[in-house]
Amino acid sequence: MPLGPGKPAARESCYGDRRPDDVARTCLRRHLAALVECLGISTDLQSKTIRPEMDIVGDLVARGDAELGVTAISTLLATPGVDVVGPLPREIQSYVYFEAGIGTSAVAPEAARDLIKFLTKPSAGLVIQSKGTELW
Repeated sequence: MPLGPGKPAARESCYGDRRPDDVARTCLRRHLAALVECLGISTDLQSKTIRPEMDIVGDLVARGDAELGVTAISTLLATPGVDVVGPLPREIQSYVYFEAGIGTSAVAPEAARDLIKFLTKPSAGLVIQSKGTELW
């Protein structure tokens, strides 16, 4: 369904969360708020948007409390009762990057190195991708 002023919209939509102590979700919430503003649909969505305190977006969609949910694709893929239609286009996507590090005072630095090696193997990449995460 096309988005934009005058286009049909979902009865209820939901995204992100409002907890200021949760940096990733706060960034997602801000990104999506700026995105709907840029698309010119902010006013239309304002009264229809649910912004839960926790990431229960998939659950809200599955229960029918919202018709459209926007959150991490891995969360939606793991939620029974949700049909994932795909990621947002790259041009409007918000990415979260993960890095691995080992503390200088780690009790088991070799085990940490082994885990990092395991997670960066091509075979692990296939599993990670199957859960909705893009590899770089």
